[in-house]
Amino acid sequence: MNGLVVCLVAVLVACGGVSNPATDARQADAPAADAAGANCVTDGFDGSVLKSSWSVLVGAVPTTYDVSGSRLFISDAPFAPTPSMPGTSWIYDLDTDKANQIAWPQAIGGEDFTLTADLGWSSTLAEFTLGGVGLSDAQGTIEALAGVTDGSVNTNGVAYGRLHVATGSDLFMLGPNQEPGTATVKIQRVNGMATISIDAMPVVTGAMPGLISNIVIFYVRFRSAMTLYDFGSLEVREIKLCRP
Repeated sequence: MNGLVVCLVAVLVACGGVSNPATDARQADAPAADAAGANCVTDGFDGSVLKSSWSVLVGAVPTTYDVSGSRLFISDAPFAPTPSMPGTSWIYDLDTDKANQIAWPQAIGGEDFTLTADLGWSSTLAEFTLGGVGLSDAQGTIEALAGVTDGSVNTNGVAYGRLHVATGSDLFMLGPNQEPGTATVKIQRVNGMATISIDAMPVVTGAMPGLISNIVIFYVRFRSAMTLYDFGSLEVREIKLCRP
């Protein structure tokens, strides 16, 4: 995996269940406006099912998940096609690899925005875990993401940020191993330049020219040929998108 590596910090989660975001809906599922009156929308994962504004964009729904206690908790994820490395299931190159994504459509285009989320995870030594939040175009190409990655049976999960670079290696950061872990993440674009921050610390900065159509939650279980590995868990507590 090539790119810019920067370090920082991370800390946790709990629970599980199953439902389908393509069919489950709450009666009052309009995005909540920010209390301060800013141009913001928020999903705090209240209730017991995902809002109908979320639907599958790429791949499949999480294999096992639960909405309760004001959080989305994913405890198992599907494998995903990985064009950059056929026969595996992961994200190696954001030019082609999309994992699995549920999406909340947002017509951001090339405008400025700030996306924040509170995340938690668990990924023991035996587990491989990759998931978090991001922004993608209409075809599901992820332009920026922040979450957790654990790509080895010898390590635990770490906070993770990645910025798509179309004509070179993606820019990314990896934090120290934490089991379990938590992070408050932010992806912000101002005048075409994006900054990914973890716990208020900027860790990746670069140009972000992509046209954004969706907020996404991504998740993928690892495989290498016929060798299959277990997914740990990912928790998303609140997602907020603000625009100027």
